[in-house]
Amino acid sequence: MTLSITELAEAKDAAASLLEQLGLLTYLFEVEPREDAWDMHVECVTSTGDWQAITFPVDAHRLRTSRADAAVRKELLAQWARHLAACRSTDAAPPGRAGP
Repeated sequence: MTLSITELAEAKDAAASLLEQLGLLTYLFEVEPREDAWDMHVECVTSTGDWQAITFPVDAHRLRTSRADAAVRKELLAQWARHLAACRSTDAAPPGRAGP
């Protein structure tokens, strides 16, 4: 697999945008190129205040396409929301406090 720096940068930018749209409170991430599906590694704060590491496959082409294609972006957001359901979002209540 030949991967350009531009392709990797585009994928990382797209991933950052999707994660931002999901509204996660605190997280770190990395996109790891693979021969077939790439891996998305996310470490995030859960609703209990603990950190959790989550890895799931992501199609590199669809990830880059999500920047310009609203339908692809919507699909990826729905998929990623399921993978990252344990992560605390910015609208979640802090640990030990009830939500609205």
